[in-house]
Amino acid sequence: VIQGLNANCSTFCKFDLKNGFFDLLETLEDANIKIATPLKPLISVFRSVSTIETVEFIIETTDLLRVILHSQHGISKMYTL
Repeated sequence: VIQGLNANCSTFCKFDLKNGFFDLLETLEDANIKIATPLKPLISVFRSVSTIETVEFIIETTDLLRVILHSQHGISKMYTL
């Protein structure tokens, strides 16, 4: 589940991605990992969804969220939130 709430607490969004959504899902022993990241930068990552082929979400132990987009023609972009 990915949830977001803007700074003014006036907008909320929730994405409930089930295991079947993912081609590959690797989790640590504790599957309930929570991380807080601003919603606006996360939404901006997905501006060009038409060219995205795969997405990797990596939660670092330092409470950083890395999003790696693999697009057409071998182009990859990494965002650290």
